[in-house]
Amino acid sequence: MMIVTGIDVFLRKAHPLPADILLITPPFTQLNTPYPATAYLKGFLQTRGFVAEQCDLGIDTMLRIFSRAGMTTLFAEIVDRPEASPNIARMIALQDEYIRNIDDAIRYLQGRNPTLAHRIAQRNLLPEAGRFAQVADLEWAFGTMGVQDRARHIATLFLEDLSDLIRETTDRWFGFTRYAERIARSAERFDALEEALTGPESFTDRYMLDILRSRIAETEPSVVALSVPFPGNLYAALRCGQWLHTHRPEIRVALGGGYANTELRSLKDTDYKQTETGTPDYDGLPLDQYISAIEVLNPMHRLWSDGRWNKLTMAHGCYWGKCTFCDISLDYIKRYEPLTAAILCDRMQELTERTGVNGFHFVDEAAPPSLMKALSLEILKRGMVVSWWTNIRFEKSFTRDLCQLLRRAGCIGVSGGLEVASDRLLTLIQKGITVEQVARVNRHFTEAGIMVHAYLMYGFPSQSAQETIDSMEMVRQMFETGILQSAYWHQFTMTAHSPVGMDPDAYGVKPVSSDVGDFARNDIPHEDPRGADHEQFAWGLQKSLLNWMHGHGIDQPLHKWFEFPVPRTSVAKDFMRNCLNTEEYLPLKPDTKWVWLGGKPSLNISTRAKKGNTWEVAELSVETPQETMVIRTDPAQGRWLADYLTRMTEKPDRTFLTREAEEDYMAVGLEDFGLFWDNKPVNGLWKAGLLKV
Repeated sequence: MMIVTGIDVFLRKAHPLPADILLITPPFTQLNTPYPATAYLKGFLQTRGFVAEQCDLGIDTMLRIFSRAGMTTLFAEIVDRPEASPNIARMIALQDEYIRNIDDAIRYLQGRNPTLAHRIAQRNLLPEAGRFAQVADLEWAFGTMGVQDRARHIATLFLEDLSDLIRETTDRWFGFTRYAERIARSAERFDALEEALTGPESFTDRYMLDILRSRIAETEPSVVALSVPFPGNLYAALRCGQWLHTHRPEIRVALGGGYANTELRSLKDTDYKQTETGTPDYDGLPLDQYISAIEVLNPMHRLWSDGRWNKLTMAHGCYWGKCTFCDISLDYIKRYEPLTAAILCDRMQELTERTGVNGFHFVDEAAPPSLMKALSLEILKRGMVVSWWTNIRFEKSFTRDLCQLLRRAGCIGVSGGLEVASDRLLTLIQKGITVEQVARVNRHFTEAGIMVHAYLMYGFPSQSAQETIDSMEMVRQMFETGILQSAYWHQFTMTAHSPVGMDPDAYGVKPVSSDVGDFARNDIPHEDPRGADHEQFAWGLQKSLLNWMHGHGIDQPLHKWFEFPVPRTSVAKDFMRNCLNTEEYLPLKPDTKWVWLGGKPSLNISTRAKKGNTWEVAELSVETPQETMVIRTDPAQGRWLADYLTRMTEKPDRTFLTREAEEDYMAVGLEDFGLFWDNKPVNGLWKAGLLKV
């Protein structure tokens, strides 16, 4: 098999135009939506005049196995298992129930039979095995949620039980989103993969290769390009390549994707500008066949596994590009290249028309705030109705007003790296943020109704036990104050292409082995002589976080989450509240852009009298989707404001600059523009959509 990442160059060398290409995502990535790599490639290849088809062998294989026919075959192969665990023995005894209900469960998760939710939620339809051991948590997690969500989680547990059955009896490498990942992750030597590939085909392999055979017969491609975004796709991709080499040797085979770009860096590729890649094309993928599962009770993880999302990228690379744990030496991080808001909206509209889906997941390393602002303004200018979410940095550019603008434009969630909630370690990481700054940004997003997910890290070089506990306390206070809704702890991994991995001595860590293999290289085992015993904190951090996300145990002392002595936190109990209570004052600058998202206001001027004195009062009314907002001003100022906002509604982009408004204000003979804007009634117009961005 030829392994390449510059697919366009490879194709032009291999074949004259046009070439028939089959783009394949091998098992397994996601069950709820197509991984976008082949859609990106198909859209790009079309701009170069190639004819390309695509298929997702992951969803195809999964649906073939998890069907009445697939389950019948599975249980027939494992019927006599005297060595089976009690859990597997129970499932074998209930095999008729599993076979009878599998098709209905799949159809329900595909959204085809929503009325089945009531029976599933009542737990009198689907058989239950080991994955239901924590079933008591269902009331805790779903007690205030709907029947549909509860049923989806139960149906997901039903499938995960069957996944355990397959893994214990017929295919030890099976996993819904990772297949044979353990032999591919950080595989510095090819030996384990070679041993697996020269062995007999697994239960999963048989289904996958049968589908591959059919796809090849249907399309008769000259080239097959296998995308390997993660280690959990590598074995399946190589198995497909092996089959093609044996049975269809005339077909050229290419392998690329995120795994190759990260772990096989001895390869060279040709890069293209974002503006040249075209719009992702999902034609040929079974968009109505994907399933919406609720695997874990984490709000942000749910977005990854529930519902169909079109994938797009605002910018190639990371505009920050300094974090010392990140692979910033690699092209996909260090080469920053943003698209324009107009191109992004064009692609969003095209994808919505093609797929019928108006939800978007922007898969950026870190979406730039300036482009998020421009994109939001363009979405609103075009009158688009969309939902979208993305990755960000928690930087101070995300003001209250910008977050309100993002929400108005359809942003529903952001995920960002808080990493270690310690200013010393954030400086060592070169994250460019402080804990106090993150707190304020999170408040802005939360108040705008945008869900916030934080990536958390423990075990960074030199991190002490005290810093781990203090970081944990910072996170606890964020949940306590309501400015964080979702989070996940990751243990630090030293990677070969990060500043820490390239110069471990500078960070006081030591690679466990200097032996470098001749295949893949990314994760580097290491020792941290100056740091704590990081692994022992894993369980307590994860357990506490799961509870905090659902409002439980927030007041419990931190040491209660661990089975070994830990230091007392040195963080003040009111640290986070003090951060949030600090006044934020943003002075008016002449070139600050304002945007008016409200409608035409109405003005009513009335006369008031008291103790023989009379005066006029102006009441400006603005209708918002939720309420009528009324502010009282001086009549002359009220007349000007009503007129100016009315004129704003007639502008296509509804934007103006501070100096433009001030000049207009003074032109009618009014004074003290700054004082006028700083008074409390007018200042509250941001709630109706008058935003400084």
